[in-house]
Amino acid sequence: MVPALPINTPDGLAGVLDNVLAAPVVALDTEADSFHHYYEKLCLIQVATPDRETLLDPLASLDLGPLVELLEAKPLVVHGGDYDLRLLNRHFGFVPGQLFDTMLAAQLLGQKELSLAALIQRYFGVAMDKRVQRADWSRRPLPPDLAAYALGDIRYLLPLAERLEAELNAKGRLVWHRETCQRLAAVRFSPREPDPEREWRLRGSHALPPRALAVLRELWGWREALARERDVTAFRIIGNEYLVNLAAKAAEVEAGGIPPGVKLPRNVTGPLREGLEAAIARGLALPPEAWPVLPERERLHQDPALGPRVAQLREVREAAARRLLLDPALLAPKSALVAIATARPSTLETLRALDVLSRWQVDFLGPDLLTALAPPPGAPGRRRRRRRRRPHAAAKPPAA
Repeated sequence: MVPALPINTPDGLAGVLDNVLAAPVVALDTEADSFHHYYEKLCLIQVATPDRETLLDPLASLDLGPLVELLEAKPLVVHGGDYDLRLLNRHFGFVPGQLFDTMLAAQLLGQKELSLAALIQRYFGVAMDKRVQRADWSRRPLPPDLAAYALGDIRYLLPLAERLEAELNAKGRLVWHRETCQRLAAVRFSPREPDPEREWRLRGSHALPPRALAVLRELWGWREALARERDVTAFRIIGNEYLVNLAAKAAEVEAGGIPPGVKLPRNVTGPLREGLEAAIARGLALPPEAWPVLPERERLHQDPALGPRVAQLREVREAAARRLLLDPALLAPKSALVAIATARPSTLETLRALDVLSRWQVDFLGPDLLTALAPPPGAPGRRRRRRRRRPHAAAKPPAA
């Protein structure tokens, strides 16, 4: 096994390209720094072939385009790859080809522990050290413990995929997994447009009166600007629950500043505390006509019969999940049930055309879903079958 070092030079990258080019399959993982920084960066790419494990440094001045092209053409093994694929698509326009996701495989086998560490422990008896799981991956030089952790994430992926593939095949669920991975391969990064009227509405804010909402909006804006300036995640400045509590207490008193009885995190001192107090004062100074008002929660379903239809479909899904010993959401997510209940397809073809379920999900669950959607006999809108009349028995001739 070739020693794995963080690759940050063109010569080192050239050796990796040769190795990946010759490999029949490649394990892939990534690490980012969104837990620590406001502006997320792709900090590490881990690749493993049958004879080499490698860490690559995207923060170095490397042209990783040739590597991305090679990976697009190779069968890839990932674990819970949705985030990794979106991250690579965002930075490189990466579009994967053939995928094998070990987490999806474990789900389809009905396993309860789905983390990579749990699977490695189960199949190889190796305990993974997860203490650095939320480390700052942008640190350079990369500390040895982080490098060891990153290598551990890919070291067992290829043999793990072989074990899981064999079990899926034995259960007749390999096709299910392939179709599910095909849908995973179709995911793309889609930037979310910020909504200034909703971004600041934190959990618990729906219970606040308008004046408190005005304070909360100012507090959130202050924290967001400071997080951008410092390039840190907002919760590291002060958590959401503190902001909601501060807004609620501040609206109850006339004086500005920190409301009496409110405890702040130990880091909120000096200029940080002053900025917090200034945001509270700005919110309290707003006139009533400038106070925000939370809109009434929109009714998701206007059709009163939609809820009962979704409930019927859920019963079908959960009954099937119990038979298969699978998570019900794996057979059909809630969003798919709502879409099906709304569209009310009457055939497998129209159900499949909704494109909310994989082919295997439609084949396995579709007939029962359609039966649940069908109106009962005699219900309005249901065409009643005409009963064929039986011919009358021939009349007996009169007695002589």
